[in-house]
Amino acid sequence: MEKLKQENVLKDEDLLKEKLNSTLYPKIAQMVGTEIKFSSDRILFNEKILCLFCSNLEGVESFNKYPHVTLGTISESVKPVESNLLLEKYFTNTIGKDEFQVLRDATCPSIICVTNINLCPPTQKPSCPNGQTLCNDGATCSNDCSTVTDYCACNTEALPNTKYQACSVVSVVLDVDNFIPTERSIGIANQCSKYFNASFAPDGTNVTLINSVGFWAEPLCAGPALDYNYTSQFALSIYGVLGGEIAIIFAWFLYKTFLERNSKNSSVLNTGSNSTIYNEKLGKAAEGKGETVQLKKSPTTLIQPYQNSMVGTFAAFTMVVTSFFLIAWLTSFCVIWHIAATWFVTINLQWENLHNFFKIKSTGFSATSVKILKLKENVIFLDNSSWLVTKVNQFSSLFDNYIGSQYNTFNAKIFKLNQVKYFEFQCTRYVFSEKEDTFAPITIEMANTIGRLRSEYKTGLTTEAAKSVSDLIGPNFISVIVPNLFIAYGEELRSYFYIYQMMCIWVYASFSYYYIGVIQAAVIIISATVKVYVRTTSEKKIKSLAEYKNIVTALRDNEWKSISTTELVSGDIIQISPNSQVPCDCVLLTGDVVVNESGLTGEPLPIRKFPLPANDNEQDVLYNPATSSKKNSLFSGTTVLQADGASNSGYLNQLYGNRAVALVLSTGSSTDKGQLVREILFPTPISFIFDIHLKVVVCLLLIWDATNISSWYYGIFIISEIMSPLIPAALVVGQTVAASRLRSKNIFCINLSRIIVSGKVRIFCFDKTGTLTKEGLEFYGVKNKASDAKEFGEFVESSMSEKVGELMKFGLGTCHAVTSVNGTLVGNPVDIEMFSSTKWSISKVELSEDQHFLNILQPNTKDEKVYKVLARHEFDHARSTMSVIVKDPSTNHFHAFVKGSFEKIMDICAEETIPANYIKTAESYATEGCYVLAMAHKDLGLVETEEALLALKSLERDSIENDVNLLGLILFKNKIRDDTRESIKHLREGGCRNVMITGDNALTGIHIAKAADMLNQNSKIYLAEMVVDEELGGKKKFEEDETLTEIHYKLIWTNIETGKVEVDIDHILKKTDNVELAMTGKAFDRLCDTGEIRKYLLDTRIFARMTPFGKVQCVELFMEHGVTAMCGDGGNDCGALRAAHVGVALSEAEASIVAPFSSKTRSIASCVELLKEGRNALANSFASYKFLILYGTTMVSLEMIQFYYSVICAQYVWIAIDSLITILLSWTVTLAKPAERLSKDRPTARLLGLQTVASIVGQFIINIIFIVVAFVTLYKQPFFKCHEFDASASNIALWWLLGDNYEAAVLGLMVLFQFINSAATVNFGYKFRASWYKNYTLVIVYFLEMAFVCFLVLAGPNPVGCFFRINCGSVNILEKEFNIKPYWEIPQYNNIAGHNIIPEYFRTTLLILGLTNSLLNILFERLVVIGPIGEIFKKKFGVKNKEKEIELIKL
Repeated sequence: MEKLKQENVLKDEDLLKEKLNSTLYPKIAQMVGTEIKFSSDRILFNEKILCLFCSNLEGVESFNKYPHVTLGTISESVKPVESNLLLEKYFTNTIGKDEFQVLRDATCPSIICVTNINLCPPTQKPSCPNGQTLCNDGATCSNDCSTVTDYCACNTEALPNTKYQACSVVSVVLDVDNFIPTERSIGIANQCSKYFNASFAPDGTNVTLINSVGFWAEPLCAGPALDYNYTSQFALSIYGVLGGEIAIIFAWFLYKTFLERNSKNSSVLNTGSNSTIYNEKLGKAAEGKGETVQLKKSPTTLIQPYQNSMVGTFAAFTMVVTSFFLIAWLTSFCVIWHIAATWFVTINLQWENLHNFFKIKSTGFSATSVKILKLKENVIFLDNSSWLVTKVNQFSSLFDNYIGSQYNTFNAKIFKLNQVKYFEFQCTRYVFSEKEDTFAPITIEMANTIGRLRSEYKTGLTTEAAKSVSDLIGPNFISVIVPNLFIAYGEELRSYFYIYQMMCIWVYASFSYYYIGVIQAAVIIISATVKVYVRTTSEKKIKSLAEYKNIVTALRDNEWKSISTTELVSGDIIQISPNSQVPCDCVLLTGDVVVNESGLTGEPLPIRKFPLPANDNEQDVLYNPATSSKKNSLFSGTTVLQADGASNSGYLNQLYGNRAVALVLSTGSSTDKGQLVREILFPTPISFIFDIHLKVVVCLLLIWDATNISSWYYGIFIISEIMSPLIPAALVVGQTVAASRLRSKNIFCINLSRIIVSGKVRIFCFDKTGTLTKEGLEFYGVKNKASDAKEFGEFVESSMSEKVGELMKFGLGTCHAVTSVNGTLVGNPVDIEMFSSTKWSISKVELSEDQHFLNILQPNTKDEKVYKVLARHEFDHARSTMSVIVKDPSTNHFHAFVKGSFEKIMDICAEETIPANYIKTAESYATEGCYVLAMAHKDLGLVETEEALLALKSLERDSIENDVNLLGLILFKNKIRDDTRESIKHLREGGCRNVMITGDNALTGIHIAKAADMLNQNSKIYLAEMVVDEELGGKKKFEEDETLTEIHYKLIWTNIETGKVEVDIDHILKKTDNVELAMTGKAFDRLCDTGEIRKYLLDTRIFARMTPFGKVQCVELFMEHGVTAMCGDGGNDCGALRAAHVGVALSEAEASIVAPFSSKTRSIASCVELLKEGRNALANSFASYKFLILYGTTMVSLEMIQFYYSVICAQYVWIAIDSLITILLSWTVTLAKPAERLSKDRPTARLLGLQTVASIVGQFIINIIFIVVAFVTLYKQPFFKCHEFDASASNIALWWLLGDNYEAAVLGLMVLFQFINSAATVNFGYKFRASWYKNYTLVIVYFLEMAFVCFLVLAGPNPVGCFFRINCGSVNILEKEFNIKPYWEIPQYNNIAGHNIIPEYFRTTLLILGLTNSLLNILFERLVVIGPIGEIFKKKFGVKNKEKEIELIKL
């Protein structure tokens, strides 16, 4: 008071006391509820009054938040100068003179922009060398300022089109005269105006200079404020452009509608009826060829023709231009952002339709392009259905129907070639039919019998006919178009998620969040790059497998010509050459060919192919390349190892010379290879339940966030933080990592999406031979028939033994289809094993006198006699037999040998030659695991003339394989692989039901199943088989007789151990434990026909004597009950491998297109590894999703608290969260390794499952509690008094200034702990992944980031902490108050205290809170969610499995 008196400010102390006590103090006391006392030496305020004035330093406005009181009413009876001097006195005594001086310091603008450089204040007039000018950064002198930041580029409302120039940068700090703490910004503006002889407004906008107009550049250009002018000239011009574009589009729509008013609806729904034959397209050249061209329609495809329009093209061009303008204007004001967002989403939604919106509907005759609508197909693998899933699916269906997106839309350009109009769609050519006014694929219908195939196409095609067919069906080339990087990126970035993220980048720009905008853009590019790389790499691999072009020799115009394989068409005759690839699907007419089909079917061994039989009795037999004629068929994509011309093909051999010749049946995408490629390139979409749940989760996050935002535009900024752009990449990255690990184990994948499908496999089907067992069978021995036909003789192990009868030795050495390729035996593995046991040798026919024979066989004996094979009928799956006619050189007799299944041989043998114990003996060997065949014989007598020889050669197969004499049984041991038993056990422990689907005998299958531990040793096994019903007139035969009809057979269930036939198998299944069923293929077919198969399916372990089609049907039935896998070695497993959800081909080929997976290790251990990686990949992907959801929920809590306290964490804290933490940790989560053993459970795919929701909600609650505790503790600290942050007068656009306070620092540190720790909680291996510490990359990153946050908490002012605006302050504050002289640059702090340095004791408190928060989350996840507590709740409240799930538990 004495000082105030000396300064002649207070003349009357009593008067001041009176005024204060009567006017100011009572009003303040009334406001704060506290009595105020006056002292002569100082003014006493309690803490609440102190904080009142602290909060009021930045302006008058914040004072108004206190009820019923304004600054004016408080000071109305006190002279302002007196009031302010009192405040000055108080603050000088309270915070110190130096600190109070900081408040009085006025930092004037460093850059002033003027219309004329001569108007700059004297201290800021530029001085540059001659020839150079001062650039608009106020500091750079240069001849070229184009690369220098222009701080004067911002226009003002006063003169929006004025060009401004910058004065020289100068740093001016002034002492404000008559400083009023409550009006600090006004005082600074007035003081700077006085210094520069200018008029500065306190908010830093327009300033009036003498004789001119300028502005205060720095604050205005630092970041655009969210103060948009919707009526400015610029805004109106934008409205005009948009309005003009809308008018153009609407005018085009009216014009388009007018032109289309009379056009008929030329869309053609392909119903598959009224097919038109286009033989006239072939012309006369096709006459007599037996081929027809047929229009093939599809019931799910709609085709609409269009033609171009110049007017429409112009309208489309204007739309493109408008889109570029919208991108350029995006940051101008928020209306444009919303318009642009709506614009681009609409364009993307109607992208395929836009191609045709600017075209005119037309007829197919005048069309230049077409729109193809293909009904959507979607396979959804669900754990169980739920109300939520059902409703989401119903809503999605309704929405798709409403917007017309139940069809996938494609567009194609129409081409014209030699009067044929067509377009290409999904590797198929669609040809226009004027007669039906539609486009449809064309198929070439070839003859369907063996005789017609041999006779009607023998002369090949003319060039004219081939050209006509080629115009219709296209070239023989499967074109796989791999998009270049530009197109691939465009297609990827066009998805809605990327559009959303890219629009968010513009929001970042509006908020001057440039750093994270760049980072998010990088994340988007990285995410897109990963997906593009995976896609293009996969498609390039498919391209290398699919595309093939070479030169082939073909019979054209009755001449052998060299043509390109792309020119081949159905009906062509081509020569098959060794060491080449078969260019199309064809049938062998002459020659002997050995092929490797591993790349197509997965068949591991070379396959021998035979020409179509020339016998007259077989000419009317239907040609079926999938079954009976497979041995005559060559398939596109297979490799020819050997091709020899044959001398035994009759007139065809004379016609073609010594060539291996084939008839082309189908080309291009019509081949089996083409169909496989189409299935790979255009698969049925697969979605898991988490795909459906993810939609709901996104909606919940957005709704939750929408309730916590102050404005929609600000909300977009927040939403962009919650929905990470890493979400679409998380799944792909996990699959890619899994594929890489599988590749290291020699398991190759050509369809990444099937990796996570394998993680849900519940049923695993296996072929037996070559899959569960070793590659080939081992010759075990011979069971000779005794001289007495009523019983068998002794068992002989060696075929070389003298105890083996001469006829049996003769049969073993000749009754096969083995050939030699470069010294290696090639053929059926059983034949090779049998022939090898004889030690015989095989050679080709060389002498002209032997021209009618197929090959020469010679025993390993001292005599030099040779056996000559005259005719051979290869093994037929339908007949289950093979036969040969062989000449015996010692007697010159011809003998017929027949070999086949012991059941079938029994049927064709003379009854008197069948031992009484035949079936019992054969089945006993089968029960021991033997592969049992039978051999029979017939002596055909002498043949003395060539005519008789040719007649014998063409003898009907039925005549040969009838009324033969049994020689005995041929036994092979089918030993299981060394690792089969362990692998089956591993799969069973992993919750998979293992099933055998084999073409072998049921008893052999049962023995192998027991040896492989697929069946328990004490299981009661009942076999379903078909037997002749004698009461209905059937003969007592084991297998069905051709003379009997379906009703002559009945299905019986036989107990394998007792042989007792059970009448009521249903009763046994219900009342008896440990029952397993087996059934033959015939029984399976009968149960399918009666509809009872589903009743017994899940109790059946062995399916025996299954045809290739039966295997497919069986797998498809299992697929109704769960995700089903099939493993086989190729061949007759090919169809089942393709049909299954997960197909594993044990193939030497690195990339076999028969199945999504192929294993070079040729062991079912590969199946175990696949399931480990599949479950791990699914768990990793789910963990990544869960991590990003935790990221979103933590972000929501962060935003809620920021909004409540009007603070925002420092910019670099956000950058650390959005880049270093989220990107690194979400990536490292996917690197977890699979568990060493399979768990009995499968990983969940439910984002809204009880376990997942409990985990996320629990962690969210724990995080919120710890943040609340941290803030409650903060508010109790003495250092925090009067330092609460008040941002009510701050510009929201300058959000980075809202982080220089204690609240933001504490909040930032706590959430950093929470964000990082989320990765630890989802990293637990649990059941499907290895222990958490084995994910070394994540562990290292986690502890490094945790250590970094701990450093931020504990360290005092340092460069790193100051970079993150934590535990730091302005330079002058650090020097004066903390005696720290920073050597690093620190931007001025935006608070009164000038720092947010937390005392050391409270830093320790924060560290304890953060680490405890992390530890508690980890314990909650490990003990409660996935630990023992969770298991207790799961058992008590878990949903009971359905009946079918209970059945599947019987593993």
